[in-house]
Amino acid sequence: MVVSLNTILVAIGQLLFFFGLSPLLVGIIRKVKARFQARQGASIFQPYFDLIKFLMKGSVKSNVASWIFDLSPILNFACVAVAAILLPIFSGETLLPSNLIVFIYLFAIGRFLMTLSGLDAGSAFGGLGSSREMLLAGIIEPAMIILCLFLAVSPISGLDVHAIFLTTTSNWPLSLLSPQSGLAALALFIIILAEMKRIPFDNPATHLELTMVHEAMILENSGPNLALMEWSNWTKMFLFFALFTGLFLPLSSYWSSYTSVALVLLSSMVLSILVASIESMVVKVRLFRVPELLTFALICALLAFLSSKYPSSGGSKSIEILLSIVMLLSSVVFLLSANLMRRLKLFFIGSLSLCLILSLVALSEGSFDTYFRLGSAVLLKLVVAPILLLMIFKSISEKSKSAQFNVSKKISHSFSKTFHLDPISLAPASSFGPMVLAGLLILLSFVISNIFGLSNILFPISLSIIFIGLLILTVKTHLLLQLFGLLILENGIVLLSLAVPSEIPFVGEATALMDGVILVSVAVALILKTKETSGTLDSRELSELSEKR
Repeated sequence: MVVSLNTILVAIGQLLFFFGLSPLLVGIIRKVKARFQARQGASIFQPYFDLIKFLMKGSVKSNVASWIFDLSPILNFACVAVAAILLPIFSGETLLPSNLIVFIYLFAIGRFLMTLSGLDAGSAFGGLGSSREMLLAGIIEPAMIILCLFLAVSPISGLDVHAIFLTTTSNWPLSLLSPQSGLAALALFIIILAEMKRIPFDNPATHLELTMVHEAMILENSGPNLALMEWSNWTKMFLFFALFTGLFLPLSSYWSSYTSVALVLLSSMVLSILVASIESMVVKVRLFRVPELLTFALICALLAFLSSKYPSSGGSKSIEILLSIVMLLSSVVFLLSANLMRRLKLFFIGSLSLCLILSLVALSEGSFDTYFRLGSAVLLKLVVAPILLLMIFKSISEKSKSAQFNVSKKISHSFSKTFHLDPISLAPASSFGPMVLAGLLILLSFVISNIFGLSNILFPISLSIIFIGLLILTVKTHLLLQLFGLLILENGIVLLSLAVPSEIPFVGEATALMDGVILVSVAVALILKTKETSGTLDSRELSELSEKR
């Protein structure tokens, strides 16, 4: 294979483009964060001055460090440089042909070298950061692989990096507006935040040992080695932004001289501002809750891949599919939430999505039964259930606060142990296990749908919601959370009735509405009475009380 001089010049130009402008994106992120904090902040060109300062200083090396410590920054920089020439930004021809998996695993090699460097220095901080990095990588890579599977079957790209950036499909805007593309974009954006160790996964502006991941691995580096580490990490972020642009905004329609280059740079700046805004409004999560967020990204990628197998003419409109996916994701996020009010909002979002689906069905069919089903759903799920759940929450909170005020300091520890699940924070120690089970249940639902040969995507989604409702009933010990699980399960059953069309008489609809109102009212009354008589709503403690009696 003969490489032309023009191809070599294009590769050099792309290296200068990515490595030369990546510090600017970091400066924009820092400037936006400073503005959010009502500060002037440093100049957006400050990262350039930092690189020059690092390059002019000498390096300090640990006595126990080997040649791996010196070679890792160079090899990591080389991996990022190779990845930079794989993207056809300047021209349709690149120096090296590649597919997306090679592009991704070049960064994986750099991550491996960085963790080796952190371990080789013999520092406790380096080992801590390296172990945390591998913890995140163990979930990031499966999510990326599933995302690659989605792209492999996608009509707008595939795994060829050149095809991703040079797509000539005439209807790509409509394809990108599909719910599947939205799920893939959400999954990839979460993965980018995790790969770059940004908030909520890591805080790059701190050096606290309890929170460090990336900073802990490079803490022993100094001088030129530190400059190479930081520079390659910034360029890696720029490359991910360019990949995001190529996936969801194909450049072939804008291919004219420098237009594609300007488009990549502009979209990367917008993404940088978005990252800075998220970091200014969201706090860093605890380390042991980070896998839950990555598992959520994995579920989004899995759902995008599984739903891409269903034709758009399967009986559901795109907006109905989108709303049903919102219902499913709200039930999945329910497992992550640690606040009762947030869980109530998630249930309300899922119920509102269901009512919007019912309204679309009612408008398309125009029958009395569909309008009655819509009215009953609005009454039960958006009015009666939220009001009764709010009554329970306020009752529990007021009684717990008054009891905490009257209890003495000597027994405050035992009281907090008794009521640790009741008032507001109702989260278990970790939701990682239930999140993994939720992903497996979603996969099982799509497998069942394929076995029965059903072409309506609402069927596996509704079945997934039913399974997750059952999961909440199983893994949550608090009676109020079990009631939430029952209501989520009932939402899935209503959606399932739309996925499998069947004639339900008006008497059946009216009876179902009456049963639902009575069920929720009786459950609320029982929960309040149980709280008043037993002092707890934890089913495990209630079973212990019944055994003692």
